[in-house]
Amino acid sequence: MQMTSSIRRPAFALAAAGLLLAFWPQAAPAQMGAGVGEGGRIELPSTSEAARAEFWSGLRSLNNIHFTAGRAQLAKALELDESLGLARVLWATFAQIPTAQRDMELDRGVKDAAAGTPGELAFAAAIRAQTLNRQDEARTLFAAAQDLLPNDPNVAYWAGFSTNPPGTPAYENALVWRNVTERFPEFAPAHNILAYTLYQVGDEAAALEAVRTYARLVPDHPNPHDSYAELLQWEGRLDESAMHYQRAFELDPTFVEAAVGLAEVRHLQGRGTEARTIITSAIGHASTPQVRTGLHRRLALSYLMD
Repeated sequence: MQMTSSIRRPAFALAAAGLLLAFWPQAAPAQMGAGVGEGGRIELPSTSEAARAEFWSGLRSLNNIHFTAGRAQLAKALELDESLGLARVLWATFAQIPTAQRDMELDRGVKDAAAGTPGELAFAAAIRAQTLNRQDEARTLFAAAQDLLPNDPNVAYWAGFSTNPPGTPAYENALVWRNVTERFPEFAPAHNILAYTLYQVGDEAAALEAVRTYARLVPDHPNPHDSYAELLQWEGRLDESAMHYQRAFELDPTFVEAAVGLAEVRHLQGRGTEARTIITSAIGHASTPQVRTGLHRRLALSYLMD
């Protein structure tokens, strides 16, 4: 299957960006005339290098499924430059705030994103639509963003989650992620999603190869080790799985998902006391009361599993 994003429709994309302007008349025409980002990639309209650095760190964390770190880094970016619209949209998507406040922050973020290129505006609006579960709108806007920012792997990655409607067979979703990894072979997060979709269709060998590629590309991040550990756990390779869960938790103790996985493996190995020690350690690193409560529940459940 050919991804929609692989078909270039610049006229359509520019028209979509123009439609966005109609919703945000405060955006300056000169800003929208900036055109496609340099090299077809996200540029960010900020003079604060520190804000830009926090944004990229936050986006990297989100792409690699470390939402605790991503939220904090994007919040820091907004402290340094509150007009950074794309950062606000991404932060609001994952912030643990009331729905009404989230929607208000999303709207403000899209409005502020008009200070950048049309591609960044389309990308911000696409993420907002996806967050609000307006999937048809999201697919249209992601297609526009990819046409305007064709060389940016972040845009292709986020678009991948909206390419197919819910209920699409797993093998078709696997083709979407194979397409992204072929276009951007050094962009690690896409290999992660590819691994899981391949496992869903029953190609365990290819899934493990994809997750090994993911771990090779970003060995310093906890999620590649967590993903590798989870697939190994599903394969019944518990000793290897435990080793990668342990590595993920060592790299970042706030990545408590790795501790939960390691505890599961220890239970499967009949080592319930050790599992509880691991969960107790994770409780001390919980980032929010909700996460802490969830870990306490897992601790209680461990006695039932014994």
